[in-house]
Amino acid sequence: MCYISVIITKILKLKNMKRKQAIVYLLALLFALQGCNERSASEDLAKKVIPFNTDWKFIWGDNPRAYIKSFDDASWSETNFPAESWVMSTGSIGEVGWYRKTFSLPANNADKITYLDFDSINWKIKVWINGYLLGENPGKSFSYDITRLLKYNEKNTIAIRGKGPDAEEESLAFGGTVKLIVTSPPKVEAEINTN
Repeated sequence: MCYISVIITKILKLKNMKRKQAIVYLLALLFALQGCNERSASEDLAKKVIPFNTDWKFIWGDNPRAYIKSFDDASWSETNFPAESWVMSTGSIGEVGWYRKTFSLPANNADKITYLDFDSINWKIKVWINGYLLGENPGKSFSYDITRLLKYNEKNTIAIRGKGPDAEEESLAFGGTVKLIVTSPPKVEAEINTN
């Protein structure tokens, strides 16, 4: 806003005709800036980020059926993602551990696009939702579009199989975050040619 006051001061020093022209340009600039602010605010309202690092189940060991949605994980430890036991453990070299999280989304999200977003993942993982393999981490930060695999007003299950490095010299800092991003689809405006 301080730049605007400098511009106004300079406008007041101009001659009458130039002053009117400068005021018109200043008003046009202010309206343009207002439109930018409104657009970014509406974009923010259209995007909801849900932190997903809490309320996970975790177990050491490999079970080839743990990705299945109906798999019984009742005996698993409750933890955050990543599990504190994995982060603190020196015995995680080459070890496999599984995470599972169950959640639901209301039906009013069915017309939205939903991403499962990972950041700063420094270890090897495979990710499933509702029994469908999404993939293996291609890097430290990545996202999966899970929109068509979600069940609304029902339970959804994310399963993650993590594997520590194979040797101590490959030791990685275990860490990372996971979040759900629910956003409105982009609006497509098309011109219809009736010729």
